[in-house]
Amino acid sequence: MSSNKFSADVMYTFAGQIVVIAVLFGMNKYLSIEFQPELYTIYNIAYKAAGPLAMGIVFCLGIAVPRYIALYMAKGEKERSADLVQTAFFLMLFLMLVVIGAYFILPVNWGWLIFGTNAYDGLLWGIIVYGLGLALTTFMYSFYRGIEDYRKYNGSQIIVQLFILAIALGFSSDISSMMIIWGIGMSAFAIIGLERIYRQEFNSSLLLVSSGKIRSLWENLGELLRFCLPRVPGELVLFSFGVIPLIIINDKLGTMATGGFVVALIINGAVMPLYGLTGTVLLPYVSRLLGESGSVASASGKINKLLLVYIVSSLVIIAGVAFFADTILWILFDSSYMVYAAQVQLLIITVLPNSIYLLLRNPLDAASVVPYNTINLIVSFGILMGFLHFGTSYLEYITGFLLSYSYLGLSSWLCWLYCSRRIGR
Repeated sequence: MSSNKFSADVMYTFAGQIVVIAVLFGMNKYLSIEFQPELYTIYNIAYKAAGPLAMGIVFCLGIAVPRYIALYMAKGEKERSADLVQTAFFLMLFLMLVVIGAYFILPVNWGWLIFGTNAYDGLLWGIIVYGLGLALTTFMYSFYRGIEDYRKYNGSQIIVQLFILAIALGFSSDISSMMIIWGIGMSAFAIIGLERIYRQEFNSSLLLVSSGKIRSLWENLGELLRFCLPRVPGELVLFSFGVIPLIIINDKLGTMATGGFVVALIINGAVMPLYGLTGTVLLPYVSRLLGESGSVASASGKINKLLLVYIVSSLVIIAGVAFFADTILWILFDSSYMVYAAQVQLLIITVLPNSIYLLLRNPLDAASVVPYNTINLIVSFGILMGFLHFGTSYLEYITGFLLSYSYLGLSSWLCWLYCSRRIGR
């Protein structure tokens, strides 16, 4: 990939993510006013609970698919790329059946586990169906990344976000129905999109398997499992950052008090896609370099420059939120949420180390089969869980978030230094 194309892909992704963030802020503004803090907290717990479920289904394929497509395309092995994508897709469909079966078979009180009460059991199907749609769209986005078609990658995300916004405007009176419609619509859009792009790229159907391909699919399954299995815990932990802490804090402090953490994490989460976008491009880019030359040396210079940009821009965002927290809360939510300004001002500090992690996680996965990100995420999550378990106050919980993300950013940087020097030789 030329330097010009890399820059163009980053700009496409940057522009697309700006639109996605704007739509997301608009939806959150509407729903925060519609629900008010207490019900808005419950909605966000349900909304975020779909994330770990979706990532369990995607099974790290969101990383593996773009990595191996770019790697094998660079080696001229187009047929192998096609077979691997098909294997990954059917593996994901199988995992969907496993998840639905687990919901019915396992003796778990899911409503109590997620909400601390059975009063919101009606939201469980909404979580499941939306999680399925989220998994399928994530897989579709990963396909676009693998073939490095960032116009479709960004365009499809914008379409999905506009669909979610439209349904939210029409069905916010019933959260479960709203989430179910989200999931069904996203699933249909993803399956149609995947079939179309697969036919364009590989001149065959994603949904049909010939008898002659079965052996190849089994071989690809082994390769995917070797890459994905060590990373699955990390993927689950990554998405658990946004929901499990809220469940614990909600159980300890109650719904209204948890609202401050919900609002702070929403603001942080809405900013973070801007930092993840370059990593989105870097995964297939670094994978392609490995396929062409077996080295990532030429990527290191770009990443070092981006690291400086990320640090400076993070500090600007932190300062802006620290000084204008009340105004930001009034603009994004409404005046009833301004009581949460202190939590927002403190938790925004996590943007700095999290931005470093988001920049480096994709290059780390592209450069090595060793699951560095999984190890770092598990340790980081353990730090946070320790503070949430033993802590009894806002300050202790916030300290847990700050130390947890600080470790994540620092450990990601150290791993990249080691990995890039080793492979760059």
